[in-house]
Amino acid sequence: MTKQSKGLTQELIAAQNMTVLTVAHRGVWASAPENSLLALREAIRLGVDIVEMDAQLTADSHVVVIHDDTLDRTSNMRGEVSKMTLADIRQARLRGSDGSSAWPLSNEKVPLLYEVLEEARGRIVINVDVKHEREFGVIARDIRDKGLSAGAIMKSPVNLASACFPLVSPSPDPLIPYMPLIQLQRGETVDILRQIDDFGVAIVEANFDHIDTLMEAHVEFQRLGVRIWVNTLDCAHPLDYSDTRALVDPDAVWGALIRAGVGAIQVDHAAAFIDFRSTLLR
Repeated sequence: MTKQSKGLTQELIAAQNMTVLTVAHRGVWASAPENSLLALREAIRLGVDIVEMDAQLTADSHVVVIHDDTLDRTSNMRGEVSKMTLADIRQARLRGSDGSSAWPLSNEKVPLLYEVLEEARGRIVINVDVKHEREFGVIARDIRDKGLSAGAIMKSPVNLASACFPLVSPSPDPLIPYMPLIQLQRGETVDILRQIDDFGVAIVEANFDHIDTLMEAHVEFQRLGVRIWVNTLDCAHPLDYSDTRALVDPDAVWGALIRAGVGAIQVDHAAAFIDFRSTLLR
């Protein structure tokens, strides 16, 4: 199948771009509240390629950027996002960094996805992580209707055993690339590739059971022009390929993944990863 239509995102993730992409999880939140415009601006300043940000709907159908179902952890207010209006949510002030009670309040507010994409326009790609499956199509249409498709990529987990990608069809805009989150397992690469190739995606986010599985998949994915994205977040790292370990021995984690063919790595320590990546070019 023909690859999805090109936009800014497709140019970045295209197989012809040999750069290993830096993905900042919820922005650069070491010095700014997570999922905030300030965290996005810091990512742009550092030269990050993609920022992952979480999106969900308010009670009055506005798309806001926040990870949790409630405001409790990351702000000075309490309440469920889906049961609050945008006006109510905008009263909240975000806590610094990861939002824990140890951090002081900032002047940052919960942003609209529209504001995030406008801030990013032409400078950085936003990976929109839709928190609730039922909202996928609505959020995709919101991105399209505001003319911001070119700078976004949308993802969701898929069950490859079902032989379909059920969350893609609601997306009304082929300019928004879709990234399935899949599980790579040794001995199943051929079946996975058949389904990926049938749909024509340009990038997949992969969990894996062994580094050799990544290497096996990379050979075939490279043939199809599909980039592999892996997380090294402490909260979700596969095996022992974590940010914490990478800060001590970056080559054993980030270097090993790059040698295995990974083309995008999502991290909570973007500056450290960019520094390491620069050593590979010397």
